[in-house]
Amino acid sequence: MLKLFKWCRRFARKKWLTIFIITAALFIILQIGYANLLWEKVESDSKYRQHVAAHKVLSKWNESYHSKIVKDPYGHSISLRGINIKDTLKFIPNSKGKFKCLKSKTEIDFIKVNDDYCDCLEDGSDEPGTNACNNGIFHCEKVSKGMTEKIPSYRVNDGVCDCCDGSDEWLEISILDTQIVSGNQSLQYRKTICQNKCINS
Repeated sequence: MLKLFKWCRRFARKKWLTIFIITAALFIILQIGYANLLWEKVESDSKYRQHVAAHKVLSKWNESYHSKIVKDPYGHSISLRGINIKDTLKFIPNSKGKFKCLKSKTEIDFIKVNDDYCDCLEDGSDEPGTNACNNGIFHCEKVSKGMTEKIPSYRVNDGVCDCCDGSDEWLEISILDTQIVSGNQSLQYRKTICQNKCINS
């Protein structure tokens, strides 16, 4: 009888150990499955956002009055948004496929022009169409008599329409609407959409 009791006890321990191992394995498998589903969801969501953002920028690039596009030697499209039309030749890649900063004459890869990172620190000439350089100059695409022709490039895509044609707000970013925020109201954002106020002369 004692042997039978010991055998039952060993069997019960093994049974509980087996049940525990099976339960733990199922739990881990389910967690891995959920993690994969979550990763797929996050990845597809992020690809969708990138596609929408890229599509938006590219659609703006296709509007002739908002862009000047050139190709670098490797076939990459580079936007020359924000340059002075008189300086166009300075924004064509040299024989080495490089861009020369206007003031320092430092050479950088042409793909770094308007890439939202300030490489020409002295004059910000590599970022005329973004707000990456505090000392750069953005030239409005269209100009009207008595209206701004150029602005500091740090004011590009800041939510305020400075150019009469709105070319400085090409990204049409969503900004916090400060007039609505008060009390218990939730934060609200508004899209920067500029009207074309240029007068043909």
